[in-house]
Amino acid sequence: MPSLIEQGKSPAEILASLRANADLFMSVYRHLEDRNLEQPVLRQRSFPSAIEAKVESTAAALERDGIAIWPGFITDPELIEELRCIVYRAQIRSQRLFATAADDELRVVDEALGWEYCRGGPAARAGIARVDFWPDRCRVPEAVARVWRDARPAEVIGRAYRVPTRPSHVIGERVFRDPRGDLVGWHVDRIMDQAKVMILLDDVDELNAPFRYRPGTHRALEEKKLLLHHYFSHGIFHCEVTAQNAMAIGTETRVCTGRAGDAVFFDTGGIHSRSVCYEGAREVLNLNFSDLPTAKNRFFEAIRGDAWF
Repeated sequence: MPSLIEQGKSPAEILASLRANADLFMSVYRHLEDRNLEQPVLRQRSFPSAIEAKVESTAAALERDGIAIWPGFITDPELIEELRCIVYRAQIRSQRLFATAADDELRVVDEALGWEYCRGGPAARAGIARVDFWPDRCRVPEAVARVWRDARPAEVIGRAYRVPTRPSHVIGERVFRDPRGDLVGWHVDRIMDQAKVMILLDDVDELNAPFRYRPGTHRALEEKKLLLHHYFSHGIFHCEVTAQNAMAIGTETRVCTGRAGDAVFFDTGGIHSRSVCYEGAREVLNLNFSDLPTAKNRFFEAIRGDAWF
């Protein structure tokens, strides 16, 4: 990376060079990853001793494995129930709005509330409903705002990535059994650094779509080299990974069953997927940390122009 900058290349020229050369791309990518890991752990705030110990251990596991579980993250049953009702109500409202939308329309905005409903393409929308809450542009329900204001998630993410941060937005997601089928695929979300905190709003077992993650794959750069470069060079925002490739990278699959109120912290650059929903449904609330000011993100933001990755 330094040589590209020292040569006086423009952002567009750097982007073109990296797209044309997988080895150069991976060298830059690895350099940026190492630069961030060389930074001291950032502690933005302290907590009472029991919470501090949990924040520290969760951040360490997230950095090491790409995934960490915090059992009983939310213990207030009334708050959990209120969040479940909000996510379910969002599904009903989204179905009404999408019923009159064009088939290729993937996002609609609820003008009454400012909530943004999302769906996949025709082959990938069965069995899932999603709502995005953007605090700067919508009426955020107080229960969601309480989770947004909780200092613990940002502290865990900040320590794991060694940068100051806060959630960019909140996602409510409901996965349910659907007679049209359930397209489930391994994937990575982005080549840029991003983390999510998935808070379970239902008890989740093997039958109602538990989240799955391949620990350590967030750091498996050499194994993901061709995948990452293909993803980058074609400007793809969301990258599918075949089951064969997913099983070849990493050594285990962690299936995140748990109780309502548990939280799953994960690096979206690791290989992950939801499972098929065989019965019932499960609701989750995701805190999305997509604006992490890491060295990698600052570099790619500077060169990407209109590209998505």
